Amino acid sequence: MERRIEIVLEIGSYSRRREADIKKACMVEWNFREDDFVRSRGSYGQNKLLRAEALGTISEGEDKNEIVKRIEQAVWRANGAMCHVAVGTRELDPYPFGAGNMSDEEYERQIA
Repeated sequence: MERRIEIVLEIGSYSRRREADIKKACMVEWNFREDDFVRSRGSYGQNKLLRAEALGTISEGEDKNEIVKRIEQAVWRANGAMCHVAVGTRELDPYPFGAGNMSDEEYERQIA
């Protein structure tokens, strides 16, 4: 069973020279596209931030925490050093696909 997930990514204090590499690394790990990335200022205009949001799906066996870890590590590798990486996830499907075809008992077993 697949679930739709939105990932919101914020990267700060990264090497500007490696921005293209960071974007590519993120696109390998998740459904990001080049035009999903936007540069902005951080709090008080002090830090440069790279932000992105993208939708994708994960299968039943996948863990979104593992995806978050892979994205963080990919950013750090591409940056050549650790930097600020905040990754938020949000499930967009309140019910599993196909739940409308299940009885209440079947549905309760699925989500338990």
